[in-house]
Amino acid sequence: MIYDARALVAVQRRLRNLGLSFYPASESKRIGSDSIVIVDKVGEKILNRISGSPSSIINVDDVGIDKAICLALLSSMGLSAPAHKLVIGIDFGKNIGFAIVADGELLHYGISPSLHYVLSEVMWFTINLPYSELILRIGATSGRESDALILISKLNSILPKSAKIELVNEESSSSNKPRRFSYVKGDARAALNIALFSREGIEIER
Repeated sequence: MIYDARALVAVQRRLRNLGLSFYPASESKRIGSDSIVIVDKVGEKILNRISGSPSSIINVDDVGIDKAICLALLSSMGLSAPAHKLVIGIDFGKNIGFAIVADGELLHYGISPSLHYVLSEVMWFTINLPYSELILRIGATSGRESDALILISKLNSILPKSAKIELVNEESSSSNKPRRFSYVKGDARAALNIALFSREGIEIER
């Protein structure tokens, strides 16, 4: 329930980008107990007059639009904030696959030929999602090692010093098939496997 037009458009755009389902709350309809409601100050006042008790109410005026979306995303996965561990897997294959995982739950994934796009998605989460520990695991197929090193250099300069950056052996990463995430394909699946299953990573000294 956001009554500021610009904030509403920004929230809806990002929710769609993340593949999250949402619907506008109605002043005449009861709010379900499993609902996650994103509001602004005006919407929160109106929400207080509507019957029902949502599981979570997040105010964009209190935390900002991007952080509100991240808190809603964690809540939708049954996770509390801050996440204990945020792990990001990146695969340099035919394209660049990435997967964002918090406490074992897949928050977001994608494939792009653009390093700039992947970096922007990664940084959006590291800036806006609350976490206690951050690990980035990067794998590269033969011939893409230089791309991985460019990304490591960029991340090394902008991530907090507490973040761990690991270069991993991605052998057979695309062939592993986590049953819970069977819908994730190609280089994005490889990135997810790197995030979930890599145990032999070499930590990059920072």
